[in-house]
Amino acid sequence: MKDKMQMIKNIGLVFILLFSLLVGGCGQSEQTASQPQAPTSSQFESNSVSSQPQEEQSLHTDVLKDMAKDVVFLATDTSCSNEYNRAINAYNEKIRNELFYSDWDEYCPDYAIYDITGDDVPELFLSINEAGIHKYVYTYRDGEVINIPANMGNGMHGSFYVYPNTIIYYHSTTGLIIFVTEIYKDGTAREFTFGRMMTGDPDTEHYDYNGQKVTEDEYEKQWERYKHLTRDNAVKLDFYSIEEVLKENSPRFRDYISQ
Repeated sequence: MKDKMQMIKNIGLVFILLFSLLVGGCGQSEQTASQPQAPTSSQFESNSVSSQPQEEQSLHTDVLKDMAKDVVFLATDTSCSNEYNRAINAYNEKIRNELFYSDWDEYCPDYAIYDITGDDVPELFLSINEAGIHKYVYTYRDGEVINIPANMGNGMHGSFYVYPNTIIYYHSTTGLIIFVTEIYKDGTAREFTFGRMMTGDPDTEHYDYNGQKVTEDEYEKQWERYKHLTRDNAVKLDFYSIEEVLKENSPRFRDYISQ
């Protein structure tokens, strides 16, 4: 009888031990599992995603860039100036440097070119979906690709329109906020902001210009120089999908994303 009781105790201890190991293992696995996160704007610039293991970063950036190294995203034109073609070559390299692709989300940006400054050298526009649509504009000056600090509503809801020398972004809140960026031939830019706060309360409704409250007359006076820039006469940017270009021109990329 004693031997039988001891056997029952031993079986019970083994069962408890196995149960605790199983429960402990599941809990530890859930606590330590890393979750993929979308990159921020600064991470996009450096092509890094801190939540991924280093080997995963290498797989999704370096390998992808290697696949794209011989892909031509923008073609040079012998009928254009040497400066134009140098800019196109530099933009091709810029696009390759911005490539990122992961199993969770796609961050291959779309791209377009347009000569916004009118100097016969086009600017490069990149559009990337990272927790909201972000758009960046670059110009080519003195052998370098330079970011132009233009407000195109990054991460906010609204609409932006492109015109010669000017980008206008409309953002609706309790009223209307308008960001106007004038872009100059030397690659610099200047921003002007217009605000119309329509709260429904006469005591709080007001007009802003460059962050300062102004009268309606002053607001209209400053806005007068942009009134002719409408949605109908805005430049239509033709954005091309980098992913589609890679699918068409890189068999290695097609194989990679089909795995």
